Order: sequence, then structure tokens, then C-alpha cells
Amino acid sequence: MFVRTPAASQKTGWRLNLSAIALAFLLAVIPTSVTLAGGTSAEWDPSVLKGKVTEFTLENGLRFIVLERHDVPVFSFMTHVDAGSVDEPVGQTGLAHMFEHMAFKGTKEIGTKNYGKEEKLIRKIDELFMELYAERNKGERANPERIQQLEMEISNVQDEAQEYVEANEFSQIIDRNGGVGLNASTGADGTYYYYSLPSNRLELWAYLESARFTKPVFREFYKERDVVIEERNMRIDSQPFGQFIEEMVGVAYRAHPYKSLGIGHRADLDNLRRDVAEWYFDTYYTPQNMVVAIVGDVYPDEVQEFAKNYFGKIERRPDPAPVHTVEPEQKGERRFVLQGDTQPIFAMGFHRPNITHEDEAKIEVLARILGQGRTSRLYKRCVKEEKSALFAGAFPAFPGEKYPSLFVVFAIPNADNTPEQIEEAGWEEIKKLQTDLVSQEELDRVKTEVRAQFIRGIESNSGLAGRLAEYEVLQGGWEKLFERVDQIEAVTREDVRETAIKYLTRNNATIGYMVTEDREAKSTEMASN
Repeated sequence: MFVRTPAASQKTGWRLNLSAIALAFLLAVIPTSVTLAGGTSAEWDPSVLKGKVTEFTLENGLRFIVLERHDVPVFSFMTHVDAGSVDEPVGQTGLAHMFEHMAFKGTKEIGTKNYGKEEKLIRKIDELFMELYAERNKGERANPERIQQLEMEISNVQDEAQEYVEANEFSQIIDRNGGVGLNASTGADGTYYYYSLPSNRLELWAYLESARFTKPVFREFYKERDVVIEERNMRIDSQPFGQFIEEMVGVAYRAHPYKSLGIGHRADLDNLRRDVAEWYFDTYYTPQNMVVAIVGDVYPDEVQEFAKNYFGKIERRPDPAPVHTVEPEQKGERRFVLQGDTQPIFAMGFHRPNITHEDEAKIEVLARILGQGRTSRLYKRCVKEEKSALFAGAFPAFPGEKYPSLFVVFAIPNADNTPEQIEEAGWEEIKKLQTDLVSQEELDRVKTEVRAQFIRGIESNSGLAGRLAEYEVLQGGWEKLFERVDQIEAVTREDVRETAIKYLTRNNATIGYMVTEDREAKSTEMASN
């Protein structure tokens, strides 16, 4: 899923924020991208595309994938960092997203009027915040007057440091050189940086992109942290849908880090420190943990030369530790009900394996048949025929794909309809899939949709760069991208039924309702009678 929402001060966004989640569900998980250059439907043939790919690895371990398309003089890229919210330590949720914001703040040369003077003030702010952090952590023994004094001192030094900041210089350089689509996003599994430039600006790109990952300057850290806190306020704390999604992953997961959304918990955000963000960068932004995919009007030899000259300077550090926590098997149905001043919401989540599992293609086909698109079973029944829902659908993997995640059935009940009614319809449709074979016509329709989506995904340079990098990191090789259609084509009617039986069970379900306070009161009254 590539859905991006700009943050308040930079064109960055938490990848799994409220808007992204809602859009993913409501658009039946159709990826979005802007066609910038190159590509035709006929170019989907794997042999055509694979023949245009060159790959190389620098001595420091940074991998590059280059695909030539010379029809328009532009190129797009994706820097895929194999570090997302799933890698955050306990008590430091929101850290991956926080660093994504920092990556746009520039370097010692970019974004500053006098770094020597600015650096001294940055260090002073750090010292003051550590005092504030220590005072806050005294709990009931904390001195409110001392806290207020420190907050005021920090604000004053921030204002002084701001005098040396050349705001948004990084993005302005890109804009002046014809760049478009400058953005980034943070997800559960990774962090992603991307934009497009004219092909004669390749060396400028190499300088800029490598500079912010060689040794970034964490300027305006605490001011930007306030921006992230405001994102949480807008997308979770003041949004019933955001609260619902946060509750769902928290109930569905007991141990695995997927239980915390990437936006971070408020208490953690309040206490994020610049030194911890530097630790996160040093630990996870090591070159062997990154992949850069470039697609467009470029030549591999030239890309490799610039990559060595600029990206080769990034210091290799020890390999980051993988996530060892394994979510225990769920052995019974879980439920939750939230109250909110909103349209009712219904969802069911079923634990499923990660993206490299042999059942992945079968799960995707099952999701499409059950609830993706206007011809899917849930949509036709609940939205078109019964008119019991404004939307009904299914999402094959949430909140991530790198580790075992959730197969989600989701719906927004219509007026005078309840989550209970939608749940009943959902279980009935699941039972049909577990009992009867889908028709060959229905299965063929899904396979046609997958093929069409694959073509749409590679028509743009930006879309193809993202998919190449994603498959290199999550699937163990970019080549597997071009095996995807064949894997879907191999799914049989029997596979669909067996997959529904295997995963869509009550003991494996987490079921959630969002209801209004009045409606909850009525339900309680009816139950007591």
C-alpha cells in the first residue's frame, strides 16, 4: 500500500495514519501513484522489464537497482529503509516516523546559515530537555514550577537557534531543479523516501540523497516532535476511526510490536529525545539495511559512478537485530466495543502469515473475492443488495507484511443498521467460501484484476521503483515482482476454499464495533431485560 499524507511542516507522513488506513479500505486497496514517465501496458512482460534491470552493491553494503526507460528525460527513485515502527524499542513508539521528519531537515551544509553557532544551541536545547525529562519522570514529586521554567528556557533557546535555520532549503533545492513529488512515508515494516528529477540532475540527486543519510543534522527536533504530536491528535485522538484501528491492533496482538501503530503513543511522543533518535539512525540507517531503486532515463554505469562517489561515504555499522518476538497462537475469539460520536464501524481481523509464506497468493485472491471492489461478495451483498452498509470490504494484510499480520474484514453500517447485522452477513459469506467452490468465472475475474493492477503499478517510474525496492527488501529479491502474476494465476478454486477454512475461523478472530453512546446504552438495556 503506497498511500501518503503530508505532515504539517514537511511533505512527509505516517504511512499507516488514519487517512491511509481509511483510503486503503475504502478504495479496496488499490495502490495510488502518479504517472511521471514511461511504460505502456505491453511492457508488463517480465522478460522485457527484467532485461532492463541492472543491480550492484557498494562496498558498504548499500544495494542499487537500476531500470532504464529512456522515452522521457526524467527519473524516479525509492530509498527503502528496512526499518519501521515494528523496530522501535518499548517506550519509544513514534521514533521511526520522527526520524523520517528529521531526514528533511538538512545537513551541516544544507538548511543552516551558520552551523557552528547553530550546533552549540542545539546542544544547549538537548541539555535543557534532559533536565526537563528527569524532572517529569519524578512523577508526583516533580516540581511544576521547575518544569515550567525549563519549558520556557527551551522555547527561548529554540527561538535563538531558529535564527540560524534556512527553512526548507533541502526541498527548495529540489524544486528549483525541476524535482516533483518530494515526499516520504513511514510504515510498520519500513521507511520510504522518493521524488523525481530531470535526468540531467542525477549527480545532484546523488549528493542530496546521500548527504541526509551520511550524518543528518537533527535540527528543530523538539519543534518537529510537536508536529508529530499534532498529527496524532488529528488522526487518532480526535478521530473515532483512528481510535478504532488503534484499539483493534492492540486487542489482536498481545506480544508482537505490530500492536502499536506507527504514529506512536502520546506518552512516548512527549518524551522522545534527540539522542534516542540519533541512536535509532545509527542502528537502522546503516547502508546494508537500505535499498535504492532508480527507474527512468538513466544509465547504469553513470548511476554506479555517482553511487560510489556519494553513497559510498556512508559508514557501515553493525547489522541491526531483527524482531525476535513471535505472536502466540490465538486460541479464542476476542471482542471489543468502543463508543464514539461517529458512524458505526465494524471489523474482523484474522491472523495470517507473512508475505513470504506459500499461502500469500491464495490469501490475496481470497480477499479480492470476499471484499475488494464493487463486484466482491461483501460489497455486492451489503452495499448494493441489502443496502446495510455504506462500504464493505476486505484487506489482505494489516498493519504490515514482513511479519505475520491480519486479514481484515471491514464495513461502515448504514443508517438503521448495526455492526451485529454486518457481522452476521460477514460470517455467512465466509461460510459460503468455506463450503462451496467459487465459480471459475469469479476466479478468472480476480486474476484479470490482479494482472491489470500489476500493469498499472509498473506504468509509472515512481510506482515501479517502489515495487522493485519493496520486493528486494521484503521478498528477498526484486525478480520476484515479476513472478507475482504467475503465482496468482496458479491459485485454484480449491485453494480459495482451503484458505478460507484455514484462516477465517472464530478462534482466530478479533471482532470490533464502534457504536454511539446512545446505541450502547440501548444494547445494555435490552440485554438486562
